[in-house]
Amino acid sequence: MGNGNEERSRGYTVANGSPAKDSENSGKPGVKHYDADVLTKVIVYAGIAVLAAEVLPIMFNVLGWGVKSWVEV
Repeated sequence: MGNGNEERSRGYTVANGSPAKDSENSGKPGVKHYDADVLTKVIVYAGIAVLAAEVLPIMFNVLGWGVKSWVEV
């Protein structure tokens, strides 16, 4: 199972007739290369988590929309 690119990426040749070089697998063995789409999702989801866990509770408390906004501290 994959994203569907495995079948399309096999067997391509470049203009000079030699097989296309796969730059993802040409590095050191055992080095994992991640797609830009995956890295973008990780960064975006991490940002959403930081907002939800740290920033939004403080903002709601400042605006008086917090869980106990009627209690004076």
